[in-house]
Amino acid sequence: MATPVVPILYGSQSVPISGEAPNAELERSTSESTHNWKVYVQCPCEKDITKVVRKVVFKLHESFENPNRTCAAPPYEVSESGWGEFEINIKIYFVDQKEKPISFYHLLKLYPVEGLQGSGATVLKDGALYSEFYDEIVFRNESAMMNAALHAFAASGPDDLVHGVTDYAKMERDQLASIKNAELRLNTMIAEFRDKQSSLVALVNKHNPEE
Repeated sequence: MATPVVPILYGSQSVPISGEAPNAELERSTSESTHNWKVYVQCPCEKDITKVVRKVVFKLHESFENPNRTCAAPPYEVSESGWGEFEINIKIYFVDQKEKPISFYHLLKLYPVEGLQGSGATVLKDGALYSEFYDEIVFRNESAMMNAALHAFAASGPDDLVHGVTDYAKMERDQLASIKNAELRLNTMIAEFRDKQSSLVALVNKHNPEE
């Protein structure tokens, strides 16, 4: 039986302080701040991620008081306020403490970036700016304890992606359409190249007839 993978969503949500925050957790804490924001890790489907995740640690910029924030239970998120964008280190620890934690970075976004589409793009929704990524944690040679936890996670709920701001079905359709369009363009280029090659061969043969 194949080892189940663990899908995750990670990202950030930010709201200009001049606007109205979409939830009560994001409140202004300092007069110098321009945005309220939160960074998070969650399961995109209705499965119990605590079956495999023991805790999540977020390492903020050193200018924040207590920059290392530990979340021992969902929601795995940290809410703050500030004025600058910076990289946040995220480390996920597993129920089997012998399993090496995974570590990655997320760039906190306070301002939209034009021209980006798909997972990780900035998305405006209900006055908030989201920068969100989808990923899957894949285990290799895991312990019996971790394998049992992964199968318990897989059985804890349906696979449908219901959380997050990214429209994954649309993203998949757009990517497939993009691949098909690229294939058509490539086939057209190949046909044009072959036509030019045939014309060049005919021209060379015309000027250099065989004796």
